[in-house]
Amino acid sequence: MLFIDGIQYKMREDGRIKSKVLYSVIGINLEGKKEILGLWIMEREDAKGWLRVQRDSDHHLRRSARSGGSDKGGVSGCGISRVRCAPDPQQP
Repeated sequence: MLFIDGIQYKMREDGRIKSKVLYSVIGINLEGKKEILGLWIMEREDAKGWLRVQRDSDHHLRRSARSGGSDKGGVSGCGISRVRCAPDPQQP
């Protein structure tokens, strides 16, 4: 089972207040424990952001399944698998 969510935040960056979105993907493993599969910070919540989160999550889950469920970069050791700061697709 997967839970996917996007939360909007106001953050101070370079002396200015900017809106950011934190996308999170949480899964429940076979033992019934929650695992954070990924976190992404992006400039805005839009279809491209959701597509990227879905694509990255799918890639992570496939890699984990191929390795027998023990993905070395996964959450079992540190609690968070990865945080990605995605570039703004509309910036040059």
